[in-house]
Amino acid sequence: MKHKIVWILTSVVGVIFTTLLITALCLAPTVNVDNELENLVKFNAGLANFTQQVNSNISNRFDFAYFIFGVEGLFTMMKIHSFNVVVFAVLWSYLLPLIGILLGSLLMVSICLIIVERIKREYKYKIMKACGKYGMYSSFGLLIVFSIATIVVISLLEKEFRVSNDLNGVLNLINVGTVHNGMTYLVTAKYLSTSTYGSLMVNGIASSGLDIAKNFNVALLTTTLSLLMVVLPILFIIVVTTTSIWISTFISNRGNGLSKFARWLGNIRIDSRREFYGAVFKNKWFIIATTMLLISAIFPGIVHGYERPGQIFLTVSTIIIVPLCFLPTLISWLMIINVKRFNYNKVMFLQILILAIAVFVIQINVWVLFREEMQMPISVMTALPFVTLTVTSVALFGFIKWQH
Repeated sequence: MKHKIVWILTSVVGVIFTTLLITALCLAPTVNVDNELENLVKFNAGLANFTQQVNSNISNRFDFAYFIFGVEGLFTMMKIHSFNVVVFAVLWSYLLPLIGILLGSLLMVSICLIIVERIKREYKYKIMKACGKYGMYSSFGLLIVFSIATIVVISLLEKEFRVSNDLNGVLNLINVGTVHNGMTYLVTAKYLSTSTYGSLMVNGIASSGLDIAKNFNVALLTTTLSLLMVVLPILFIIVVTTTSIWISTFISNRGNGLSKFARWLGNIRIDSRREFYGAVFKNKWFIIATTMLLISAIFPGIVHGYERPGQIFLTVSTIIIVPLCFLPTLISWLMIINVKRFNYNKVMFLQILILAIAVFVIQINVWVLFREEMQMPISVMTALPFVTLTVTSVALFGFIKWQH
């Protein structure tokens, strides 16, 4: 069977997604929204009015999962709610969307592979390759531009929310610390309103009863929601589609020969220590990816105070993860010591890929799951992951594209 790795990886991710989805659906009936809102009041009696107001705006158990995941930090959820509710909220609001995106991307690559390998005429293949290549470049560039614009407008929106005594009063009673981010403010304001996110674009937060509702910048809210809910998702889908086309043309083996990717993986062989040190430590893409990993690992440990279990857990887990990320380089070094030859491109591709995955895992977990522990504004929460993930992606692509 051709492309076993692609099909096996897609199947494994599909099984994981299906398993988690079934688990979430099984947990859903165990969630009693009224009881969980009562737990909020038991946690802090000052939240009684807040829970009464949001109760009428929570439509079902799945909506409740979005509510608590958006408003409460992970460790606060664990203090207030039952284990089933916390697992359900994390699965439905966090893990399933992430794994669903990964599964969708792999399925797109698989579909594009099938299409590419059925193309007989060379000119049609070249047209498809050009569409994937230039579509990927242009859509990725637009995604970067609009992502920067989104970071700017949501940072400005956070300033609008931050002056609200009503919002800060509620969030200070729920979460640890007094620094809250723009997304938490937005989710809280949404559930205090009788509006959906779509109607918020038009009416703002007029129905929320907040102290800032009358003078709120509706245009800024409309722009932010339009970018978050319309522009960025569309651009991301285009990036995934065009990148899948480019990947499929790169790894396809039309004519039953070796694919361009397979030939590239076996292009350079290393069989001496001098070659190894020169190839590894002079590889700018490896150095760039390593730098992004170190920034991702070190930054949280610098800004938090090591006062709570979540902060200590972040540091310990990072200390464990970082050395494991360099296993491919370590194994190749041991092979050189034992006078064994290895394929440099194959090892370094795997190494940079692992670094890119590690950067993504660290960044997404730090700023989503452990945002309460970080106590950072939305500008830092979005800018740092944006820069590190973009640069690491460029490093991975650069190594594949320009390493010979």
